[in-house]
Amino acid sequence: EEILVKIVKPSKGAELIFFFCDHQDEKRNTAIAILRGLLYQILKERPKLVKSVFLELETEEKAIYTLSSPEALWRIFESVLRDLDIGKIY
Repeated sequence: EEILVKIVKPSKGAELIFFFCDHQDEKRNTAIAILRGLLYQILKERPKLVKSVFLELETEEKAIYTLSSPEALWRIFESVLRDLDIGKIY
């Protein structure tokens, strides 16, 4: 991680995102956990990108489905990464 921080830091507007799986906690070893964690980091640093997520979370029913579906989270992740405002993400 330290080496990556040194690479990313000089890059203006770049972000380093990461997720550590945990063999002692099954909940942290799923595609859902990984995608949620990565999306959270991106959206925290780039709040303008939340617009990419709103349609998937419009209603409570849609939100529950989206947040528990690896396919839906992957679609959101791809959509966020395609956004022109994202900048560089490592």
